Amino acid sequence: MAVFPVVVFACFYSLKVHEILSALECEDDYEDTERIIYVEPPIEQSGQATDEDSDKSDEEHDGNLNHLGRKLLQSGCELRRFQANRDDALPSTSSGLPSSQVEVLLANSSNVRWNDNNVVTVATNFKNWALTTATRWSHEKKAKVSIPQPSVIASYNKHMGGVDKCHQAVANLQTRMRIRKWWWPIFAYFLDVSVVNGWLLARKNGYKKDTASLFAFRRYVARSLLASHGTPPHQGQKPPKPLSTTRYDGKDHWIAKCLICLGPYISPAVSIQCWHVYCEVCWLQSLRAKKICPQCNAITTADHLRRIYM
Repeated sequence: MAVFPVVVFACFYSLKVHEILSALECEDDYEDTERIIYVEPPIEQSGQATDEDSDKSDEEHDGNLNHLGRKLLQSGCELRRFQANRDDALPSTSSGLPSSQVEVLLANSSNVRWNDNNVVTVATNFKNWALTTATRWSHEKKAKVSIPQPSVIASYNKHMGGVDKCHQAVANLQTRMRIRKWWWPIFAYFLDVSVVNGWLLARKNGYKKDTASLFAFRRYVARSLLASHGTPPHQGQKPPKPLSTTRYDGKDHWIAKCLICLGPYISPAVSIQCWHVYCEVCWLQSLRAKKICPQCNAITTADHLRRIYM
């Protein structure tokens, strides 16, 4: 189980702790207030909290467990900005290289504000707020450069729990289909979390195929579902019902009657003009009277007749 120092992310507008907690419950009053996302006891004390659930309740643990939030709420302490840097406003951030400015608040606990891609404000009772280095991409130099980073933020990134890592993986590859249904974002989030959990379980159990990255695993799941269920076949329009004049013309039928003599075909012949079939004798007798097909009135002569064998 991972153990790491206390880190409290909050926004300091000369607010007391109970005011910050009330702001979290009522978002309309403090829309710009950053949210408290993590609290952990100090590393100096023997009481240690972890990022995993415990079988014991808070009352069953040893008495030296440091409940920082409860003590701050009872004491009503107030965190204010360091007066020496009040006139030095932090520069605005951009999508390029972060400015990496650090502002320190002096109080009973160490309070640090770091200007990364966004302003990060940290309150911690872990006294070591020395600077370390982090790697970021510089659009100006077109390369990765090292920038200063507070050690408390580096410690949080190193020891953050599974919930934070799950949210990070979901945010990296998120389902971005936009549907005008109120339930779709919830349903899509459940799908993303299920895929991330399946990817982690596959890697943990030693399944190496298509698990090198979350993107490869999502593609593998999508292809497996398509291969299992497939896509519904395209259903076109049904062919029209044939006319009664062509249903009984003897074409493509084994048992048929000549429409002229009304008897079985004797030496049947077909016209290449209209593809109607009659007895050869019936054809010739009909063409002597009129040079047309007796069924469709297509112009037909004896040269258009061809013997067929049924």
